Amino acid sequence: MLNKTPRVHYQTLLMEHADGRLLHVSIGFEPWSEWQREQHTPAGWSFSLPVRQPIRILWADPAIDQQEIEASYIQPAGRAETEDFLEYANKVKNAYLVGDELCLRLAAQRLASVCVNFGIT
Repeated sequence: MLNKTPRVHYQTLLMEHADGRLLHVSIGFEPWSEWQREQHTPAGWSFSLPVRQPIRILWADPAIDQQEIEASYIQPAGRAETEDFLEYANKVKNAYLVGDELCLRLAAQRLASVCVNFGIT
């Protein structure tokens, strides 16, 4: 956590275990104000469900109040979009009717992402 914009936002480290397995470590650098903003923004990848993201802060700018930094936070759920559901359902139907497998797969993926909003499983 920084009080200013970092020079590097994201680093990746790959470490190989003795048995050949790889360990992928993501290291992010973020302004404190941006991190706080993200706590109140729905995660775009979470099928419109709330998200609990465990994190481990390894270092924070000493100027940031350590009491405010939490070990994890929950991002809110996105809102249901009926229009999006109908749009992708129609795209699935149309792609199926004309035999367009690529469009069918893409539309079905998007349809699945909005189905959770309506409790459809």
